[in-house]
Formats: sequence, structure tokens, C-alpha cells
Amino acid sequence: MRHHFNTGIFGNARPVFGTLALVVFFVFDLQSVLAAPNELVLQMDTGLRTDSNPFRFTDDATPQASLGTLKKSDSIFSVDVRAAGIAPLDSPETRLLLSGQLGKRDYQQFSQLDNQDGSYRTAFQWRFGDLWRGEVLRSSQTQLYQYLDGSFTQKAMLRTELTSAEVALKITPEVQLPATISRQTLRFENAVLNPNDRNDTVVDVGARWDSSLGSTLRTGFRSTQTHFLNRSDTQIALLDSGYRDRELYLSTDWQYSVMSRVGGRLGYVHRNYSVLGSRNFSVLNAELLATYDYSPLTRFTASIWNRPVGTTDVNTLYTINTGGQLGVRWAATPKTRLTLQAAEELQRYQSTVLGSSVSNPELRRTRLGGSVVHAFTPDIRVYAEGFREKLDRGSLGSAINQTSIRLGLEYTYESLRDGALRTGLGERRQ
Repeated sequence: MRHHFNTGIFGNARPVFGTLALVVFFVFDLQSVLAAPNELVLQMDTGLRTDSNPFRFTDDATPQASLGTLKKSDSIFSVDVRAAGIAPLDSPETRLLLSGQLGKRDYQQFSQLDNQDGSYRTAFQWRFGDLWRGEVLRSSQTQLYQYLDGSFTQKAMLRTELTSAEVALKITPEVQLPATISRQTLRFENAVLNPNDRNDTVVDVGARWDSSLGSTLRTGFRSTQTHFLNRSDTQIALLDSGYRDRELYLSTDWQYSVMSRVGGRLGYVHRNYSVLGSRNFSVLNAELLATYDYSPLTRFTASIWNRPVGTTDVNTLYTINTGGQLGVRWAATPKTRLTLQAAEELQRYQSTVLGSSVSNPELRRTRLGGSVVHAFTPDIRVYAEGFREKLDRGSLGSAINQTSIRLGLEYTYESLRDGALRTGLGERRQ
């Protein structure tokens, strides 16, 4: 069924429009009240993207039956409006942060996927004396579901909401004890995917050390309780109704030298399922990232990881992803920047069928990506970005290939220099 938008360019987007308007209001209105300067960033981004396989059909698949056409590719026109603001209160450590985004996507071939997405993020960061600091955060994001393998071709929007509170006791100038509690909800706006609706409650306590040279070290314990809301008894017998992850972890961000930085996280996760106790498992949750500035114009990055992830595949209980990525960023001229990335990942799937003789498949994902950004002026940037991805599915059959290229124009207004970077809207300025 085609989805029609008959209420203007952004349809019924009042909540997100309200967020964008609120950003502008509090930054300008509070300017006359607060002594410290406020920041406002406004951004518009428009572009055209071509995607060879948005539904991610396998190479030997024919989408005629599910889509009514032999075409797998499409062109997508997009418009995004973003706003962000920072309002310091009694000190730079006590401040309000607010950001919002509203976007529209028009598909030329698969018009049933036409959609409008949006997000907002509000945070109050505070400090009380020299000993206490904290943050209260609320965020929400709505976006189109990312398709897996062509087996699902209906439109589905995914909404993610997060509420969290953190408080930290500063024992010395270098050592503090942070504690965080958060709740995240995921909701699929499609009945077929509703069994994947979930609530996550997270408690994280630990200790953090900050050096005067910019390095950090953190260790702690993290507990995550996950509950799936809409699963039937049959689905629970295959996928369970929820689980609890308990993780001991150590993370660091080490400034090794002026030119190099190393960061990473190592955790030991043990998962207990609510019903399928025989499927309990333990795994290392590890990530390592290194950055090397070869020159003021060239930066190299490398990362490796091994982590458990969830999935909406009804045949899969969980997936272990192991992979690595190499990247380079080069400032070809003062106004032009190029980036390249190459990544390879192994996905090991754990089947849901208890006692089944069916072997658990292993999938290998190879991805090449890059972008070029040119700044005509400090406010106006044009860009081209894209990726090429191949998923070898092993025993599951034919591979999945996808290529996407996007051309776009971005305009940014900053009330203070480098405000886009400080508010998180400066991705193409880094």
C-alpha cells in the first residue's frame, strides 16, 4: 500500500518541528538573561542518492512477486533540517543542550518507502561544587528499518527512545566515581516486526581516571535487562522473552603521543536467558581504535572488534560480529577533504532451533566506502559519499551486493565559530 503525504513537505511532524523551534527560542531568548554566550547552529542538507539494492535482495532473487517489478535499484531524494543549541548557565560545566532533526525521503521507484524521519536530544549537564557532576538526558529517533536480506519488503519505521541519568563523585582532580541508570525502548511501526519491540534497562557503575595530558581510563560493571513485549508462546520457545547481560569492562582513551591516540574497550559479557537457559553464553565484547596523524593534512585510523548483537531475523537468537576497519582522511586542499574506509566483518549466527542439526551459518561482509567534501565558503559545502558492500552468505546461498552513492549540498549557520563541531552537527567539517 502506498503511503501518501498530504499535509505539506514534512507532513505531521509537529513534535520534531516543536523541538527545532524550541532550540531557536531558548538560545535567543536566554541570551538576554544569561551572562555566558549561547550557541545556535542551523543546518539544511539536501541530496540525491542512488541505491542498487535498498531491500538487499540476493543476487539470484527476482523481486517480481513481492514488488511487482524486476527492478532492485532506486533513486532517493532527501531533505534534512537540523538545529542545535547550547545555553551555559552558572558555569561552563552547567548547561543546557538541545538538538533536533527532521528529514524527508522520496523514493522514485519504491514509493511505498517514502517516509519522514526525525530525532531530538535534550540534555542538562550540571556541576555542584567541586565534588559532584552529572547529566540528565532524553533522546528519540525515528527512521526507516534497515532491511536484511530481501525477505521482508514492507515499510517499517523504527523508533528508539532513551532516558538516562548520570551522577559522578569527584574524589580527586583525576579520579571520579560515575553511576548511570538508563532506559531504552525500541518500537517497530509494523505488525510483522512487533515481536522485536523491546525495553532495555541499564545500570552502569564504575571508576574513571583522567590524566592532565588528555588520557582516560574507566572500569566498571554494567547490567542490562532486556524484555521483549509482544512475543507469543511459540516465539518465546524459539527466541525467548528476554535476557540479562552482565558485563565487567575496562575502557581507555590513551594519548600516546602528539600524533597518535589509542582507545579501546574490553568487556566480559555473560548472558542469561529468561526461558532458554540452555542457550546462556559468555563472550568477550572488545573494541580497539588507533588514530595516527601522519601530517597536519593526513590521518590514518584502524579498528578491530568482537561483540554480540541482536537481530530481527526470526531464525537467529543472536549474532557475534568480529571485524576490522582501516581508514584514511586527507585534506587535499584547505577547502577539500577526502576519506576512504575498508572494512571486513565475520557474522556468526546462533540458530533459534533448539537441538537442531542445522549448522549455524557464518556470513562475511566486505565494505568499501568514501567521501569527498568541498567547502565553497565556511557555510556551504558540497559532497559526494558512498559505499560498496558484499555479504557472502555461505551455506545460506547467493550473496547480497549493494552500492549506494549520494550527492548533496549542506548549508550551516553558526552563531559562534566551530559551533557545529561542539553541538554534533559538524560531521563534514571534521
